[in-house]
Amino acid sequence: MASDTTGIAASPVVIVGAGFAGVAAAWAVREAGARALVFTAHAGSTELYSGVLDGPAPTPEVVALSRALGLVTSAEPRAIATREGLVRRVHGRDQALLDLEALAGKTIAVADVGRDEWDGELLARSYAASPWARETQTRFRSVAVAALKSGAERRISPFDFARALDPAARSDELGRSLSAAARDVDAWLFGPWLGIDANVAEALTRAAGQPVGETASAVGGAAGARFVARRTALFTARGIECRTQAVRAVTPDESGGFAVTLAGGERVHARAVVLAVGGVASGGVTLGGAAHPMGLSLTAPVEIELDGDVLDGASWLSGPSFQRQGFRALEALGIAAGAGRERQPNSALFACGDALAAQPRNAFTALSTGITAGRNALASP
Repeated sequence: MASDTTGIAASPVVIVGAGFAGVAAAWAVREAGARALVFTAHAGSTELYSGVLDGPAPTPEVVALSRALGLVTSAEPRAIATREGLVRRVHGRDQALLDLEALAGKTIAVADVGRDEWDGELLARSYAASPWARETQTRFRSVAVAALKSGAERRISPFDFARALDPAARSDELGRSLSAAARDVDAWLFGPWLGIDANVAEALTRAAGQPVGETASAVGGAAGARFVARRTALFTARGIECRTQAVRAVTPDESGGFAVTLAGGERVHARAVVLAVGGVASGGVTLGGAAHPMGLSLTAPVEIELDGDVLDGASWLSGPSFQRQGFRALEALGIAAGAGRERQPNSALFACGDALAAQPRNAFTALSTGITAGRNALASP
């Protein structure tokens, strides 16, 4: 049974997917005063991301949404450190990541906490040898820090260690130990462990009296977990409904909207639908059998496109040849941009983020296309 039967105008805009693109679409819908209903079934690429926002300089709208998600953006690129020992410049980052640009020419301590996956001495040498450090004459050196409470904390995952540092008493104690560890450094760089729910980087900065931050996360680390927590807070604050259920099909109905069929058979009526299901990497676009080699993870009236060609299964035995076209095709595959509107003038079906064909796969593009899709969904007939 449909969840809303009061007519197309009162029905929600349904967003399928809750990564950067889906959150942006829902945010745009609510900013316009309409009802947004989000469905999400599993972790996508955003929930596994490193805490780094790649892409061109963000627009003012993307900056505003990023701020609401606890992210820091800048018109000019800023240097950050990766956990692999590299220094790179980005236009956006999780607020826990240390802004190296503000510390150019100074001495940064790499906290050697004794964890098995973290070699402070080796990382300090790698950062110091980076082109950025040589150009800015920034120094890195390893400094031992007593941060572990047990032998098990040497080996638990970065996510679990970040969670262990959430309590205020723990971060206060660690902050005091930083003050005692070294007085001739200007800032502290940790691995991706500075809390999940709490802003541990900010707490340590206050306690130590010096900037404290972390490197980018590995896949499935603290940064993605923080995104989930902040997404929940944003949805609650803005009155965005979110349900953890899989969508199986999106079908046009006689009202001009869509029937959204959920796993289990429930149907929800939507005035418009935004597909933010991700691309091949997150399972939104699937590589299937001979009949339909390329498709979405749900049934919807859209076309999958690669380099302007629609992949309808009629002339493919097993999909395009990745040996001939290169594995870049895996990133270029997606929903034909505007396919629903072109084929059905009154269609209210939209796509955004990695689900779109021929779009750059980066965070700022996902946020920007999500905002656009949310607004277009409201403007559709």
